[in-house]
Amino acid sequence: EAYLDAARAQLGEYRMESARALLERGLHLAREAGDVVALACLLGQTLLDLGSVGDAAECYGRALAQALDDAARCEAWLGLAACKRMAEDLPGAQAEIELAEATALRCGFDELLARSHFLAGNLCFPRGDIEGCLAHHRQSLGYARACGSAQHEAAALGGLGDADYVR
Repeated sequence: EAYLDAARAQLGEYRMESARALLERGLHLAREAGDVVALACLLGQTLLDLGSVGDAAECYGRALAQALDDAARCEAWLGLAACKRMAEDLPGAQAEIELAEATALRCGFDELLARSHFLAGNLCFPRGDIEGCLAHHRQSLGYARACGSAQHEAAALGGLGDADYVR
């Protein structure tokens, strides 16, 4: 947990490589499944932000293998979807999103639904499905507002703006 907290602090200051090192060390030391999942997901996101898509996918795969609950599985699926999107595996990304969305919907995880619809909207964009893109980003916006996430609300509004611009 100390490594996770320290890495979050470094990420808050945009010190990506320092955060990466802390997360890797914490992951090496972690023994509890919950700690492994949290560290692996944050390392996956950090690696994705750094452009290391393959390494990020490995982290999310490790998180999925250690996930003990639905929320952790959804986090890992959404991370894998983001990796597959970056690797241009749109069908694979869609499959991961569908797993996360079904589980998040069943469990009432609004924040995860905001993220899943945002990613789904981003998958529609390169396919030229602007109406699908708008629909998913609208759903993302609704879930973001429901859970009070300004970050996810801003992302959804950005997706809507991009889709409206293309339309």
